[in-house]
Amino acid sequence: MTIDSALTALRNGKVALVVVQDLSGSLSYRYDPARDESRTARLIVDNALQHAAGRVEPVSTSDDYVTALGSRYVDFLVPGLLGMNLLGSGVWGLGFAIVDMRRKRLLKRLIATPMSRAQFFTSFLVSRLVVLTFEVIALVGFGVLVFHVRCAARSRHSCSSPSLAR
Repeated sequence: MTIDSALTALRNGKVALVVVQDLSGSLSYRYDPARDESRTARLIVDNALQHAAGRVEPVSTSDDYVTALGSRYVDFLVPGLLGMNLLGSGVWGLGFAIVDMRRKRLLKRLIATPMSRAQFFTSFLVSRLVVLTFEVIALVGFGVLVFHVRCAARSRHSCSSPSLAR
């Protein structure tokens, strides 16, 4: 792999460790120390290289930590929770609530009121959207403040990361 494609694969979680050899023969391990599989891969590869070198004159190595935003578990968790919240709000907040109102025969009582069906459904939808807005703000705000999750959309064609370019 080229170094750019290897670092992109590392950032996307497709590889756990990237080994880079400089001109002097020294090796540098690039990995995310927050990922268990990266730390394990670093130990296994280092042990194999040191053993191949005879352990008499070990190969000089160094660690370069790569902690790119977007590759952590929480960077996938927050959008997943957001999607589940939106889906749950639509299914349980609207669909199930209306079915439950029908089961309890509340919809028959509402027919006697001067409110149209469209007004009832619109008011129900708007009230759920207001509650959902506060839920989304709380979830995203917590993710940004506590875990420093980025809220920027990334283009499919742009794979560069400022933390990996250094």
